[in-house]
Amino acid sequence: MWWCVFHKFQRTVVTEGNKVRQLMIDGLNKQMENMIENMRLMLERLSLNKPVFDGVPGSAFMGKDDGDKKGGFFSFFTGGSENSSHGVKEGRKIDEGTPKAQTGYTGGRTQKELDDLAGDPSHGGKIRDQGLKEREIGLDLEQKGKLGKIMRDPQGNGGAEFIDTTNNVKWDVKSFVSYPNGHTSPKKGAFTVSNGMKAINKELDKNYNVIVDTRDMIPEHVGQLKEAIEKAGISNRIIWYP
Repeated sequence: MWWCVFHKFQRTVVTEGNKVRQLMIDGLNKQMENMIENMRLMLERLSLNKPVFDGVPGSAFMGKDDGDKKGGFFSFFTGGSENSSHGVKEGRKIDEGTPKAQTGYTGGRTQKELDDLAGDPSHGGKIRDQGLKEREIGLDLEQKGKLGKIMRDPQGNGGAEFIDTTNNVKWDVKSFVSYPNGHTSPKKGAFTVSNGMKAINKELDKNYNVIVDTRDMIPEHVGQLKEAIEKAGISNRIIWYP
C-alpha cells in the first residue's frame, strides 16, 4: 500500500517538475525574442542619431508602464523589469515626446510636418515604430515618383496611412512578415496568401489602394502574392515596396 502511494507521489513530483521546467524555457524564449526585437530597434534609433537607453532625456525607452524603475541597459533589451518576460509591446513603443528626425528625402517638409506624417491619428498623433516605417515608405515612394505629395490620413480608426494630395487617392500600407518571431505555422502568424489577400481586399473594399511592404517576406511568398494579385485583376491598385 505504502509502496503504491510512494510511486504515485513520485509521478506527481516528476510531472510538476516537467511543467516548471517548460515554464522556465518559455520564459527564456520570450526574453530572447524581446532582446532580438529591441536590438533591431536600437540599431534603427542609432541610425537616426537618437539616444537609445532609458533614464536619459529624449530616450527611445523610458521604462514600462507597469511601474518598472530599474531602467538602463537591461530594461532596454528585455522590454521591462528584470523579473518580467512580457514587455514586448511596451518595449517597442517610442518616446512620443521626442521629434523623430528624418534622414534623406523630406520633400521640403518641416520637422512638424514630418512628425505628422509618422503620427498615428488613432492614438492622438503619437509616433510609434510602425509609423516611422510607414513614413519612410511613403517618402521613398514620393521621391521615386510612384506617389504624388503625400499627407497623413487624419481619419482615426479604419483610416488609411496616406492621402496622395495630387489625386486624393488614399493608400494603406501592408507590411507582411513571412515568419514572425521565427514561427512557421499560420496559427502563430506565419504568412499565407489567403490571409494576405484578405487583408488587402479589406482595404480595397474601403476604396483605399494598397502599398505592399515585402521587406520581411521571403521571395517565395512575394511571388505567390504577386500571382494572386494578378489573377484577381487588382494590380493597378497595388504598389510594391521596395
